[in-house]
Amino acid sequence: AAEVDAFLNDLSKLVALNFSVGKKQKTGFELFSLPWAITLQGLNKREVLLLGETTDDGKQVFARFENNPTIFAVDASILGRIEHLQTTLRDKVVLRTSPSRITGIDISENGRKIGLRKVKDGNWEVIAQNGKTVLANLALVNKLLLKLEAVRAQEFVADNARPSEYGINADSLKISVIDGNSEKPVSISIGSAYKAQGKFYRRYATVDGRSVFGIGLDLPNLAVADALQFRNALVASLDGAEIESLKIENLETAKTVFEVAFKDGKPASPLSKRDSDALRALAAFARNTVAGSWTGRAFNETGVEVDKNKIEKWNYALTVRYLPKSAQKPLVRRWLLTKRIGATVQYCSVGGFDALFFPEPALINAFFELSQEKAPPPQLDNPEPVAPQKK
Repeated sequence: AAEVDAFLNDLSKLVALNFSVGKKQKTGFELFSLPWAITLQGLNKREVLLLGETTDDGKQVFARFENNPTIFAVDASILGRIEHLQTTLRDKVVLRTSPSRITGIDISENGRKIGLRKVKDGNWEVIAQNGKTVLANLALVNKLLLKLEAVRAQEFVADNARPSEYGINADSLKISVIDGNSEKPVSISIGSAYKAQGKFYRRYATVDGRSVFGIGLDLPNLAVADALQFRNALVASLDGAEIESLKIENLETAKTVFEVAFKDGKPASPLSKRDSDALRALAAFARNTVAGSWTGRAFNETGVEVDKNKIEKWNYALTVRYLPKSAQKPLVRRWLLTKRIGATVQYCSVGGFDALFFPEPALINAFFELSQEKAPPPQLDNPEPVAPQKK
C-alpha cells in the first residue's frame, strides 16, 4: 500500500514541461506504435495517460491523454517507476507473523529435519531427528525469528510456475513456521541460488507453490537442518559448587601431569604466574563447560571416530572433585580430551553428557599449558676456560 501511494503521488506531481513537439521527432504515438498506458479509475471518472518515446536527450518523454490529440512532454523519470511496477507495487512480505507469536519452527532439507519449540519459561528447545531434545541457543533462535519476520521478496520471478524448474522440490530447504494465532503452519520452500548483479546474491523461494520470487541469502544461510547449529553452548555446569581438587592425567602414560587442591577457592600450593593463569581458566571451564563449537562425530569411552578406519583416542582425563550447593558429600566429574590436533581443534566430552565438542581456543591453550610434562632444561657441557697465552 505504501508503494502504491508513493506511485500515485508521483503521478499527481506530473506537469507538462514542453508543448513544442518537433515534426522530425518521433513521439511514439504514430501508427502501429505501442505506448505505455496508465489508467486511473475513480468512482465517476476514468483517465488514461499515454506515454510514448523519450526526447533526443532522454530527459523528457512525450505524453498525451487518450481522448486528446495534444502532445506534450513530461519528466522521463516516470518511466523508471513504471518499468518495474510488477515488483515494486506487489506486497513483498513473505511471512505474516511476528517473533512474539511464533511458538515453533521446523527446518528440513535433503532428508534431515529438526524442530525448534518454545517452552514455558521463554526458552527454546531443539528437537533432533532422533527425537532427542536439548536446550537451544536463545541468541541464535532470536536471530532466526528476526530473519523470518524481515524476509522479503526482492524480485518476483514467475507466477503459476513449476517450482521444480527453480530447484524447489521435496528435498530442498523448507522452513515451516508455527504461529500461535494460526491453525496451520506457513511454510517457505527455498530452491537454487541465482545471480543478481553478476553474483549469487539470491535464492528462489515460494510460499504457495505458484508464485516464485527471489530472497536474500541471510535466511537460508542461518536456517540449517542441523540440531548442533542451534544447540546451547553450555554443556554442563557445577551450579556454583566449590571445587576441592583438580587433576589432569595422561591416559597414555597413566601419569598425573598436574594436580592441585583448593582452599577457600584458591590453590592450596603456590604456582607460577603462567600456571596460575591457566588454572584459573581451567577452573572456570569446569564450573561452566562451554562448547566453542559442536561436532556430530561418533564417540565412546575409547575415543572419537574420525573416519571408518581411524579412532582418535582420548589422551587426557580432567577430574574435578567438588562440593555442590546444599550437599554434604563431594562429587567427582570427569572430562575426556584427545591430544591437541590443531591450534583450535581438540575433542572433548563430559562424563554423563552425550555431547562431543571443541573447547574454545583460550581453554585449549590453558589446558596445553598445564598438561605438558615439564622437565628441567638439560645441562650444557661447558668446556673449561682456556687461559690466555702470553706472546
